[in-house]
Amino acid sequence: MYKVHGVGNESLAAEIFSKLDFDGDGKISKNDVMNLVADFYLSNNPQAPGNLFFGAYE
Repeated sequence: MYKVHGVGNESLAAEIFSKLDFDGDGKISKNDVMNLVADFYLSNNPQAPGNLFFGAYE
């Protein structure tokens, strides 16, 4: 997704992916995606993993 949207580079994408792949299986499940999107939109915690999902923003 990062590559398609031109956000960062491959090493940044790999670093962030490792933080979003909660069980370390090399995949992000549909349930994980739903939780990450909910974090992004609903969490007041700036450290919530969902804030990494769509890439950096200011």
